[in-house]
Amino acid sequence: MKKLVVLILAFIVASCSDDSKPPTVSDTYQINVGNPVLVVEDGYHSKWSPDDNYIAYTKVVGESLEIWLCETATNTTRCQVSGVQGDLTVSWKSDGTAIVFDGYQGAFNSQVWVSDITTGTVEKVTNYVSQLFFPEWLHNSPQFVAGSQMSLYLMDEDGSNVQLIGDNNLRGWSCAVDFNDQRIAFTSDMEGNDDIWIVNLDGSNLRRITTDPSHDGRPRWSPDGTKLVFESDRSGITNIWIYDFNTSSFAQVTTTGGNMPDWSHQGDNIVYVTEQGQFYVHIEEIND
Repeated sequence: MKKLVVLILAFIVASCSDDSKPPTVSDTYQINVGNPVLVVEDGYHSKWSPDDNYIAYTKVVGESLEIWLCETATNTTRCQVSGVQGDLTVSWKSDGTAIVFDGYQGAFNSQVWVSDITTGTVEKVTNYVSQLFFPEWLHNSPQFVAGSQMSLYLMDEDGSNVQLIGDNNLRGWSCAVDFNDQRIAFTSDMEGNDDIWIVNLDGSNLRRITTDPSHDGRPRWSPDGTKLVFESDRSGITNIWIYDFNTSSFAQVTTTGGNMPDWSHQGDNIVYVTEQGQFYVHIEEIND
């Protein structure tokens, strides 16, 4: 039997606390978060670092968006990237030394950018006619995948050696690579509805995971590759759900709203945001 525990951590600008006592909930992953503690105002697209010591997120600053980091061990936050427009969806390099994200400067043409965590330097690494979104770094190789309006691509971390994944009509976005770099989960409307699909990195074995008429999107892998966490409005509002490959079953995680989830590398944490663009951190401890 699995026991699922939720602990709510709060980070308000540059302070963190963990005074909340974790309530015990059922083994169906049904979590009633009640009154969550606000973590960061106007923050979203949150992503755990490989060592789970940082959370990178997109923050609204005035009329602009910036990428910020929260270092949980020292309870500090800082701006990592400013001056680039766009969604600024973030993924970490496997050694934690850099982040990759999508964005643009000047005319709208979303491309892939890389920022060094230590130096803060920002470099655009792609310059293609097709716009690129939701780049995701591989865990064991200096490459990343990115979605366009029609296709998924694999390329080296400097933007070279671009390879088409599968055919040219996957319509993939919000892609996530499993921790073994074997499979890609992504959102696509190729069948007329936002659903979650998976495909092997070499483009083979395309498979549809969700068939509900609701919106299902933004999948993220569990470290062991047996589950996907994702957002869905199948319950009436957008909430966090989990799909289990072993049982082919779906389980609801939040009941009061949530989207843009990400699974920690240790497997015991999920970070997500609310419908209002507020950023919450929830730690879930799962014991077999």
